[in-house]
Amino acid sequence: LSVYTDQPYTFSNEEIQILSALAELSGIAIQKARLYERVVEVEEQLRHHEKLSALGLLAAEVAHEIRNPLTVIKMLYHSLDLRFGEGDPRARDVQIIGEKIEHLNRIVEQILDFARTAEPAFAPVDLNQLIEELGLLVRHKLQQQNIRLERRLEPRLPPIRGDAAQLAQAFLNLMLNATQAMTGGGVLTVTTRLTAPAKARDGRRVVIEFQDTGVGMTPEQCRRAFTASLATTKAKGTGLGLAIVKRIIEAHHGQVRLQSRPGRGTTVSVSLPAGRQGSGGPGRSPARRAAPLAEAAAARSNPRGAQDAG
Repeated sequence: LSVYTDQPYTFSNEEIQILSALAELSGIAIQKARLYERVVEVEEQLRHHEKLSALGLLAAEVAHEIRNPLTVIKMLYHSLDLRFGEGDPRARDVQIIGEKIEHLNRIVEQILDFARTAEPAFAPVDLNQLIEELGLLVRHKLQQQNIRLERRLEPRLPPIRGDAAQLAQAFLNLMLNATQAMTGGGVLTVTTRLTAPAKARDGRRVVIEFQDTGVGMTPEQCRRAFTASLATTKAKGTGLGLAIVKRIIEAHHGQVRLQSRPGRGTTVSVSLPAGRQGSGGPGRSPARRAAPLAEAAAARSNPRGAQDAG
């Protein structure tokens, strides 16, 4: 609290005590006002989260009800094996029907994936091997879009403790998002590296980066990128993909960071705790375990892409 006078003046001890008490009371009042504003803000956030939770449960129930008839429609569509001669306009109509069925299927699967709360089944995972397998599974999709995949993998990367199926789903989501941002072709670079701990008490961490040369994102898009949204677009399905990625990585005690600028591409960095060398233990190797789980994740996230890669 600052007090000024027009003329030179010496404050008495009594005046100083009064002003000091006034300053202290003013500080307490300001602090309480700020705390009250924070309480109101938190209450609003809680109401918003409760609403989102209710909407999520409703969406999951609706998705369950849609999936069964959608599966029947998909089976009947493929069983009809509709083929038309070259130049017949009905051929394009049939193709559009098939694409829309797959689009709906992806939306349903993303909603159900987001609604699931399964805990990770932790086991040793070789991330380099997992990324190699995913690269093979999406290679045809990348070729079709004129996208080159570059892998810069740390050769002595230690295994981590994680759920290979969930990690495969998260990484595949990031790779597919990158392809959607490079409609005119480009380069997708996947990098793995081992980082030293920032503090003595921290352990080493494995960093996996997915960098594309696509259209990039605005600051507002970056801010909302990992927020769950049931809105859909023609190309991307639901807005749950990155929210699912964030949930999976955080369940593995990791972090996800996004850097992007319009016209400069996007880089998504995933940081996970590194395991100890030789932590694989007896039984099947992490690399062998990752391959079938990567295929399962690819089949769920991108059925057509998984079939192309086979």
